[in-house]
Amino acid sequence: MTMSSTRRLRISSFPNPYPGNPYLTLFYEHLRENGVDYVRSGYFGQSWLREKRGEIDYLHFHWPSFDYSDASGRRSILAMAKFLIKMRAARMMGYKIIWTMHNLYPHERQNAALEWLCRFSFVQNVDLVFVHFPAAQDDLWRLFRRRRRVHVVPHGNYAPLYAKRPDRAAARRELGLEPDTYAFLVFGQVRPYKGADIAARALARLSDPGCRLFIVGQHKDDAHSEELLALAARDPRVRLVLAPDNVPDESVALWLAACDCVAAPYRDVYTSGVVYLAATFGKPIVAPRLGIFRSLGDPSFVRTFDPEGADAAVGAAFEAVRRADPEELLESALRFSADHDWAGITAKVAEILWKQR
Repeated sequence: MTMSSTRRLRISSFPNPYPGNPYLTLFYEHLRENGVDYVRSGYFGQSWLREKRGEIDYLHFHWPSFDYSDASGRRSILAMAKFLIKMRAARMMGYKIIWTMHNLYPHERQNAALEWLCRFSFVQNVDLVFVHFPAAQDDLWRLFRRRRRVHVVPHGNYAPLYAKRPDRAAARRELGLEPDTYAFLVFGQVRPYKGADIAARALARLSDPGCRLFIVGQHKDDAHSEELLALAARDPRVRLVLAPDNVPDESVALWLAACDCVAAPYRDVYTSGVVYLAATFGKPIVAPRLGIFRSLGDPSFVRTFDPEGADAAVGAAFEAVRRADPEELLESALRFSADHDWAGITAKVAEILWKQR
């Protein structure tokens, strides 16, 4: 079945695109150009499913644990069972269900066995699985015994969102940053698993007084924020710019343009948009040898470290990036960004969806 022989397809996602995560917006906007229209979802329940029956072809889940969690984020077998009943009902009504495997498990886990059971049950009840890199197919089989209808769909760059990017000097003037310092940037939601504290301790290992670490983003954990404040108090080169809300897109552009290196010393990572964000702005990135960072090949703009002994390993990676040729890093990052163009990625997705129907 081809696009030219039938109507346009329609897809809804859980969650809907929302401020603070442009991935969803970019994915569905570009998918529309390939004959697949986006329809905003409602509450995933029998009433909404009956109302939209015949109008929507695909239901696309991204972080399904939110759909079987209570307000505190806790999950239970009962909640999962109710969710599976709704999934079965949706499939009986003719919907096809997709999961994009952004993570193997939720970042915050209370019970490892329960999380595995919930994820295993979910994986067996979806029609299609999208993974962001080839090695993820092996992880999916190893953990959840799924090989059928699994497709590699790479993450795209952020170039469409930041078509106009300020230069480094202009961005620094606007942010009030020193023009000559070397700036490492930890960016995004500031949560313990993202390792901002590791970056702060790693910076303390650098004797270079011209380095700075900026931790910029939405603080999500009061105790972690207090820890970062204490680290910053001991090293004036560490500077915190924390807020209760997401960083606006215009500020994202300024910080990415102003920095020299993106620091992502995560304790836990699988797929991460940060490497594509760094590449879009032509910046090197320091990240652990985990998840997608095991599978990027060897682009020179990505400096990985062994998660064991992270403070020292991140410090060494910081030193290596500081000494590297900035033009080589820039060229490597921009090549990687160009290789992850949304038009080609979503054309592949549309082809998969049309064939599946």
